[in-house]
Amino acid sequence: MYGMRNDRSRLLKLFKSIFSGEGGLTFPMDTETEGLVTIDPFTFFATFNRGVSPEKRNRIVRLALDGLGRQDVATPTDYEGLPVVNNMRSWFFGGKQDRGAHDIDNLWELFCAAMELATNPAGVQQRLQMAHAFDAVRSQICIKWNITIGLFWVLPNIYMPLDAHSRGYLADVLGIKVKGANLPAGEEYLVIMDAIRAATDKPFYELSADAYEWKPEPKTPWGWHPNLKEYNPGIDQDTWDQLLDDSSIFNPQAQAFLRRMMDAGGKATCTQLAQTYGESMSYYQSAGTNMAMKVAKALDCPLWQGKYWPILFYGKNTSKDDAGLFLWMIRPELAEALKSRDLSDVPLYAEPDGEAASQTSAKKPYDDAQFLQDVFVSKSDLTAMKGLLERKKNLILQGAPGTGKTYAARRLAYAMMGEEDDSRIGFVQFHQSYTYEDFVIGYRPNGEGGFDIQPGIFADFCARAARDSERSYFFIIDEINRANISKVFGELLMLIEADHRGDSIELSIDRRRLTVPKNLFIIGMMNTADRGLALIDYALRRRFAFFDMKPALDAPGFLTMLQNTGNEKLGALVDAVREINKEIEKDPALGQGFCIGHSYFCMQQGVTDEDVHGIARFEIEPLIAEYWFDDQQKVRKLTDKLESVFNA
Repeated sequence: MYGMRNDRSRLLKLFKSIFSGEGGLTFPMDTETEGLVTIDPFTFFATFNRGVSPEKRNRIVRLALDGLGRQDVATPTDYEGLPVVNNMRSWFFGGKQDRGAHDIDNLWELFCAAMELATNPAGVQQRLQMAHAFDAVRSQICIKWNITIGLFWVLPNIYMPLDAHSRGYLADVLGIKVKGANLPAGEEYLVIMDAIRAATDKPFYELSADAYEWKPEPKTPWGWHPNLKEYNPGIDQDTWDQLLDDSSIFNPQAQAFLRRMMDAGGKATCTQLAQTYGESMSYYQSAGTNMAMKVAKALDCPLWQGKYWPILFYGKNTSKDDAGLFLWMIRPELAEALKSRDLSDVPLYAEPDGEAASQTSAKKPYDDAQFLQDVFVSKSDLTAMKGLLERKKNLILQGAPGTGKTYAARRLAYAMMGEEDDSRIGFVQFHQSYTYEDFVIGYRPNGEGGFDIQPGIFADFCARAARDSERSYFFIIDEINRANISKVFGELLMLIEADHRGDSIELSIDRRRLTVPKNLFIIGMMNTADRGLALIDYALRRRFAFFDMKPALDAPGFLTMLQNTGNEKLGALVDAVREINKEIEKDPALGQGFCIGHSYFCMQQGVTDEDVHGIARFEIEPLIAEYWFDDQQKVRKLTDKLESVFNA
């Protein structure tokens, strides 16, 4: 097969000849519909290393060997211990609509690089090429841990598969722990191979067979149903990962259920889910049971006492203080598979009108004109914000309270994406207790009385963006100057720089590598009128561009909005605030950065005088009292100015 590297179409011809429709051999791929001119070696190996009968497996192998001119090689008689992939998910590249232009070529490059490294294991250049080829493939659709299985098929004495069962075996028997839930980078994969060779003299194909026979100790959390300690459905993380791609099992209802369970920390009663996320208790009971039944049918799983739910969950009775009668907790293998998936398109909350929560609306287009209608800035301001973000990758919107910074940040992301796609927007609000462990990586409770190293919210978002490199992603940080940002960002201070996007750095906590991809943009918001905050860290300041958000009390769009409310008191209140802003600007202890913004007055048609008075009394007047806390005479004077609007 290596000889086909310069004539790759030959492999597709061989594939077509094997699965021509004669002899009852099939493979879930329509080459004509997919517009294929070649397929990769790993997908070709998957044609006989998947869930088919031994008889069909032998026939495919025999036809492949004959087609490759290897009539001298006998048909295998034993496949025990050889890892397989799911029959319906055996491609190593995406469908026509999803795959990149070079995805199949990249798989060929990895195949060739793996072969060349095998011929010269000590070659520095060969190792670099192998790592580079691995990294190129790693971010492609359909590529997860299965690529390590593919490398094992190709060269079982050189590359060890890192499917979930093998990873468990390596950790338990050899003490080699493959860290993280996601596929490692190329060099890290090769380092793992080096560690295995150093730990044992056994060839990798024997280790794979040993891993196949190895049975992990069941891990039933303390306090959960005691009989479940003896029950194991035998589904590892990789199998769950493949099943999650099967829409006939994980339909929209099941996806909504699982996303809500994960959001609840991986365990909840059906009553708790219904109270928090909407829908009825029976909705979640039905979703969980139906999922388990479909999984049992697909894998022919053994049942526990004739019940289906233990395939997916541990369970126990609740205490009298808990809402609901029975608590479910997602099995750890399924939970790990779910952590590596992007479920942001799945609605977290049910539709308020009772419509099924699993139904999602199409993305609405969003352009510059819509931004200028929503956010009261000039066209030149929008051009400046977009230009700064494109150049620096990082932008902070700073300004006084009420200038619409948070509102503008999300819509700036929409304008750059060209659509309202919240699945590509991450959001966090910093506070004084926010830490590096929350943001980048750290130890978190694992639900079993211990702690695991888990990536933080930003590291997770970086991984999501890297897997979708053709589209822009935006991470929004509200109150960015409220945390100790040097500690929160840690090593990321270098990686977030525009010139270092795409570079990787080794994290000190567990030696994994982290990259901030080029398609990820960071938008921060900073309140310039908060006396309790220090100036933003200079190391971070030079990595961001800063744009001043100013009160837009005279912007045409804002004035139109005021007029459309039809409330004269609101217009008069805005007139009074304009005068107060002049006082704020003149005060040397305050200045323009403390002016009162327009967001306080963004109201809809039908607003009452009482609503407007409430804005003055409970929002603007307390702010004035805080600004001039040491000048009560001025506070009374400006407060009287506001109250005169309603006494007239």
